[in-house]
Amino acid sequence: MFSVYVPLHRDPAREVFVSTFLEFISTLDMQKPLLLLGDFNGTVSPERDYSAGSGLICPLLTRLLGPGGALVDLLLAVSPAAYAHTFLHSRGESLSSSRCDLALGNRAVLPFVTQVCVRSGTFDGGHCPVLVTLRDQPGWSLSWQRPLPQLPVQLRQPSSALRTSVPWTELLARWVPSPSVQRLLARTSDECASQLSRLLTEALETLISMAGGRSVRPATRRLAYESTPARTLRASLRLLGLCHSHFRREGDGVGSFSRALLALVGRLRKRGLDPPASSRLALQQWVEARIVVLRQDLALALREMRAERAARWREVLPRLWVERPGAIYRWLAADAPAWGSFPILKASGEQCSSVAEVDTSVQAFWVDGVWRQHADVDSAQCWRAFQASPFFAHIPRCQWPQATWSLDRVQLVLRSMRESSSPGVRGIPLAVWRSLPAAVLARVADLLALVEREGRWPDELVHAYVDS
Repeated sequence: MFSVYVPLHRDPAREVFVSTFLEFISTLDMQKPLLLLGDFNGTVSPERDYSAGSGLICPLLTRLLGPGGALVDLLLAVSPAAYAHTFLHSRGESLSSSRCDLALGNRAVLPFVTQVCVRSGTFDGGHCPVLVTLRDQPGWSLSWQRPLPQLPVQLRQPSSALRTSVPWTELLARWVPSPSVQRLLARTSDECASQLSRLLTEALETLISMAGGRSVRPATRRLAYESTPARTLRASLRLLGLCHSHFRREGDGVGSFSRALLALVGRLRKRGLDPPASSRLALQQWVEARIVVLRQDLALALREMRAERAARWREVLPRLWVERPGAIYRWLAADAPAWGSFPILKASGEQCSSVAEVDTSVQAFWVDGVWRQHADVDSAQCWRAFQASPFFAHIPRCQWPQATWSLDRVQLVLRSMRESSSPGVRGIPLAVWRSLPAAVLARVADLLALVEREGRWPDELVHAYVDS
């Protein structure tokens, strides 16, 4: 939870604040609930948020709430019926009001928020507080799963090695007669997609168990911007943080060094640092000073990596457009204007603040207003005239293919996919699927046919598994 106060437009520090704050937001983990509460001194829709209908657009809000933005306006997302202005100011006989005090949040915080409202009876310099009600005892739960354990070495080989492997042949010879595979191969007249999917899961888990079972793989955190200097700085900061925690637990800097503190000093020296060992007070002051310096060095290293990545993309985009125009869109060839500098308005006059609103507005202009502007005038007469013309016979006619799922089609799809493709929600590599017996792949074809017939996927195949 953060309290934010964006400088006024006339403040020379506003531009620096916006760029710094956006850089700060980009470093946050958006899977964790995030709340931003404060005065943003602007809006993304002056027609909606200013009683006079005109106001200043906040560049920070346009980046945070615009298309592809990381945050949402909680009042409009959770309690749109409770919409109210948050700033009231009397100028002479007229009363002007605006909505510059906002409660923003990411998608992860939405389940926590039950209501957002403005308390109009309390004033603080013309500002009315925005109240966010959070769940004290949430009646929901997050389905949090550990990373999938690692497959046995035998199942992580390429398909060419599996087909010629004697252990793989022996494994299949033991796996096919197993009860789980026999239940999978047994066909019934009343089977459904969910039932067949569960049988396939049981058979695959039996195969993994016979191959040696899953092994827990260590959890690794991959950062978006990583390099050897950044890793070195993070490791040094981690050790300095441990030293600082020792000083906070052990009190003031008086007395001899503890065994744990001596071990940390030795690890700092191995990392190339030179902590003083004359006294605890000198070491404590050195640790606090080094933390400040290394944090600045790490921030500088991250900024340099971001600038390097941005420069690399600016350099490669023109070449891609010349050599491989299909790899990028036309509008990427030049710098796109910032969101909010050329606002797209809805039919009501309000600025579009989401991708869906932009798509609806653009479609209403081009499709309904330009391309089909005469559709309701003489469409029937024009269509009859076109049917009677000699050009009507040249219209190509096609029929949507209705190929059924079969063993040959499943094998063709498997051959067309790269073995480096994602293993999917079951976590089975493509090489293993390619090397399975034909009878098992035929049941996969039956499963896909049942999915098309029933019109829905089994529950265990609806949720994606992202291995990060």
